[in-house]
Amino acid sequence: MAYVTIDEEKIYYATNRKSWKEENRTQIIFIHGAGGDHRVWVYQAEYFRKEYGIYSLDLPGHGFSKGTGSVTIEEYAHFVKQFLTVLGLKQSILVGHSMGGAIVQTVALDPIPHLKGIILVGTGAKLRVSPLFLEKFKNINEESASLFCKYSFAENVQPELLDKAIEMIMNTPATIFYNDFVACDNFDVLNEVNRISLPALIIGAAQDQMTPLKYSQYLQQQICNSQFAIIENAGHMMMMENPSQFNQVIEAWLKAI
Repeated sequence: MAYVTIDEEKIYYATNRKSWKEENRTQIIFIHGAGGDHRVWVYQAEYFRKEYGIYSLDLPGHGFSKGTGSVTIEEYAHFVKQFLTVLGLKQSILVGHSMGGAIVQTVALDPIPHLKGIILVGTGAKLRVSPLFLEKFKNINEESASLFCKYSFAENVQPELLDKAIEMIMNTPATIFYNDFVACDNFDVLNEVNRISLPALIIGAAQDQMTPLKYSQYLQQQICNSQFAIIENAGHMMMMENPSQFNQVIEAWLKAI
């Protein structure tokens, strides 16, 4: 658990490192999706902590981070580059889920030095958001939180995961939650994503209703140096729903590159 100041804002990240200045291992930087925070990566942080430097980031205005969030993916991508630069991380793998995946794609289109690869989870080169969702997500309440979870988890999800997700959403300021989905709705790199040359792992889920498998398949077709994996028995929040298979997929890819 640590803080760093970026653009005069106090930014939180969960880490297994006592000091990033002494980091000499490959670092995995986890970036959450719309309305989320670092807690969505708890199963990955624990699994990979012995071999890798772990940095689970709270984007501005999310979780324990200060700030007002953003209405564009480009601004979030600029922030992530600053985070990597300020901490001096030089052997980095960026992992992004949903909106986080859009952020990672944007970073990868104009990468900073020392970025070793990217992992795109439940995301796409275009993330159109239903007008119904945008209207419902203007306010944070049990109805909007339940709607989000209905489409984010598979039908057989464990009740405790739903409770955790609803709690996380309810703790996100309404304006930031809504603006995240506005940023997603405006995101479109369909005609640019083929320029990404970094090694990439693309992960989709068999029961993902938010970003169906065709989104991940398009990314795999467009990014030349990429691999594709499908997580079974999981929906959009696959890293929480089936962490065992999810972690094994990432582990195999990391060892391969």
